[in-house]
Amino acid sequence: MTSGWGELLSLIGRRADLLAAILGGPARKPDLVEEIGVSRSTVDRAVRELEDADLIERTNGRIEITVLGRLSFASYLKHRREIARMMEFSDVLTHLDSSAPVPHWFLVGADLYRPDPPAVHRPHARARTELEDVDRIEGLTKAITDPGVLDRFADAIRDGTLEVELVTTSEVLDHIVETRGSDLERGRRNGWLALYKYDEIPFGLLVADADSPDERVLLFIYEDGHLVGVLQNRRQQAVDWALSLVRGIRHEAEPIEPIAD
Repeated sequence: MTSGWGELLSLIGRRADLLAAILGGPARKPDLVEEIGVSRSTVDRAVRELEDADLIERTNGRIEITVLGRLSFASYLKHRREIARMMEFSDVLTHLDSSAPVPHWFLVGADLYRPDPPAVHRPHARARTELEDVDRIEGLTKAITDPGVLDRFADAIRDGTLEVELVTTSEVLDHIVETRGSDLERGRRNGWLALYKYDEIPFGLLVADADSPDERVLLFIYEDGHLVGVLQNRRQQAVDWALSLVRGIRHEAEPIEPIAD
């Protein structure tokens, strides 16, 4: 048996090809030599190491994975996918503050939209598409990088076709009031818009149509007020996490009351 989790992780990484080869069922050594494409001595050594760690066992001349081996290998593959996705998104993630509360698993199953030339408006276009026909939005925003989205929100809120609960910064709030104040004020009075002020927002985060088959999360990453990436995730776990974060911040935020008639 290996002496610790670090040694076990190293072993699984070194012998991942053999574990993958027997994951679907028992196999004989000659078959593994041919499938993996290594020497018989390499297979012999790998089998000994994995057997000593209780990750595999031999029965009637066949090698099969144990329950411990199957669970450990599944965990190894899961975390390898997470790390690979982090590396793939690293150029955008570096723009987040080190304390930004993004869970490691959020990236798995997420799509990233960057402003890569010549499609520099791709993140904005994706956000507009994802928010085109939604009925309800809960979220956080720390910048207005696409006036078109603000106009779409304001028009829909004014017409009563969209409900929004939004936590934003003092600066963004002032901009909203200055540019679309009358339309938004009407929405607030009619109960279609609720605004909150909070100046420690870690990133933009919108949850669209929660508790519906079309629910989704959009996470907006900024650098000096410019949008450098939009992460989209439709997994239930991502929606639940985003709602919890948004509602937790909203609970601490200052509600903005409608202006009295």
